[in-house]
Amino acid sequence: GGNIVAQGGGNIVAQGGGNIVATGAGNIVAQGGGNIVAQGGGNGPQNKVAAEQLEIPATAPTFTQIAGESDLSGLTIIGGVSVAGGTLDGSGAIIGDLANSGGLIVPGSGAPGSFGVTGAFSQSGGGSLQVETSGGNPTQFDQLQAGGGATLGGNLFLHTRDGYQPLANDSFNPVGYSNVSGAFDTVSSNVQATPLATGITSVLAPGAPNPFALLKVVSRKTQGIAGIYDIPLSLGQPIGVECRSSGGQHTLVFTFNNPIVGGSASITSGTGQISGTPLLSDRTMTVSLTGVANAQRLTILLNGVTDTAAQVLPGTSVTIGFLVGDVNGNGTVSSSDIAQVKLQAGQEASVTNFRTDVNGNGSVTSSDIALVKSSSGTQLLP
Repeated sequence: GGNIVAQGGGNIVAQGGGNIVATGAGNIVAQGGGNIVAQGGGNGPQNKVAAEQLEIPATAPTFTQIAGESDLSGLTIIGGVSVAGGTLDGSGAIIGDLANSGGLIVPGSGAPGSFGVTGAFSQSGGGSLQVETSGGNPTQFDQLQAGGGATLGGNLFLHTRDGYQPLANDSFNPVGYSNVSGAFDTVSSNVQATPLATGITSVLAPGAPNPFALLKVVSRKTQGIAGIYDIPLSLGQPIGVECRSSGGQHTLVFTFNNPIVGGSASITSGTGQISGTPLLSDRTMTVSLTGVANAQRLTILLNGVTDTAAQVLPGTSVTIGFLVGDVNGNGTVSSSDIAQVKLQAGQEASVTNFRTDVNGNGSVTSSDIALVKSSSGTQLLP
């Protein structure tokens, strides 16, 4: 039940695979604008799976997750939490706001659990909330309870577990708040979810299967000692663009809402090859590419992706743009891209500028400027 505290703007840092762990309901606290950073594959909150990047910027105390997985079980975070990628699960408390712009939030970890948020909850874009239930009693389903308002968007998935077979009128309330605006962009087909004044009432369809979906895909690179950075790609149009140069070698990470046990990937258009067999880990499939040509659109087809409940995802295609130097991702390398790189010259790659580190060595230098200049005028072919 101890505390880890950095006061007066100090830092808490785990490097080279180290751990930052608070167990027994302990607290991790950074005061005065301090930082909590897990680098080199270290562990952030709890010691389940590494969250590759966790930061509390000096300008605004916010725990930021970019990728990986963090288990909040028995942990209190003092300050806001921003989930830009990866998975946030377990049962814990957040003394502040919770914002999910691109990750998967799963209250509980192998059993019904809850997130207690003293501030506001917001979800948008590629963010997803997944709730599991084994019955209608409050101790039988996952909950996210916010003391402040809720701004809804993104995806909502509802799952049954432990053999629970809901009746036609069974309802439960997995999300609470003081007021609400917006609506979820997508709600799984097995549930009717109704936002009310202070919470969401959900009714599951009897006998309906749990949803299985591809949530997101990113292009992932390790940029020197600056760490791992993901470029979010699109599942539709307009396509996302990988602008970093790596000799035609790239790594794509596909994230699903359920743990997966099988699946394959193939290239159906564009120049490049799949290198080896896709790596499956919990809810992700990692696909390595080699021989990828520049200035092209490449389409990956996922086939036979199967979850732990033996559900098989229909064949799914994702098209990605590869264009070295297209820092702003508009499909053309131009003077505006050169200007963005020049503006960051001399800086280490970070969450806000990593796309300008075009050669991926961890810092923005004259080499990056020269690389973008040499690519000026190139564009993605239709």
